[in-house]
Amino acid sequence: MNSLDALHTKNCKISFMQKDDSAWLHSLIEDEDVLKYLPGLLPFSTSHETTLKFINSMQSAYNTERGFLWKIEHNNIPVGFICIFDFDESPTCCYAIRKDKRRQGIMSECLDAVLSGLTSLYKDKKRFYFDIEKGNTASLSVCQKLNNRFPISINITETP
Repeated sequence: MNSLDALHTKNCKISFMQKDDSAWLHSLIEDEDVLKYLPGLLPFSTSHETTLKFINSMQSAYNTERGFLWKIEHNNIPVGFICIFDFDESPTCCYAIRKDKRRQGIMSECLDAVLSGLTSLYKDKKRFYFDIEKGNTASLSVCQKLNNRFPISINITETP
């Protein structure tokens, strides 16, 4: 177990995603708004089995230090996730949170904890990348806040 296996913030617990998290994760990533802003998750949103494949692939990536997938719990209830892939080359971050938990600062707090942990443990990581869909002003705001503390690059994308 390393220092990133379980992180705690003032309001949340952040821990690595497990196979038994597939049901709630599936319900989150099949949400229209999540898919609108994270279209890359579409292949994993079609069934619990495809969501489980996503978790399994990220666990394999973790074992080789190429990626991470954390769940976010607020009041002991899973409410969102943070995923970092391509960690070995260009660490790219994506995340989602339930509608009823948005705009409460939860994601900013959790991303700050994750990026702090990563930059402490992996001193060679110079930059984190965020692809934000055009129109996703909430995520853009979160990333702009993070940019004050961490070296990040924000790329505005537009999926047809």
